[in-house]
Amino acid sequence: GNSLVYTYNMSTVTDAAGAEQYLSSSLDSIYSALLSVVQLAAPECDSIVVEVLDQSGSVLASKTYTA
Repeated sequence: GNSLVYTYNMSTVTDAAGAEQYLSSSLDSIYSALLSVVQLAAPECDSIVVEVLDQSGSVLASKTYTA
């Protein structure tokens, strides 16, 4: 499907465990609500993907939010 991707380059997160902790924080409700708003303008958007990158641009963690 079609996804909107948010990519965060985190200089303070240096390992996968820290990135997973960031993604498992209170962001769930924010991105779930945001998906509903995005779908009003772009109904073809099936999900929002949030990626946390390290300083070199490597993906440390990724989470997908669906309706």
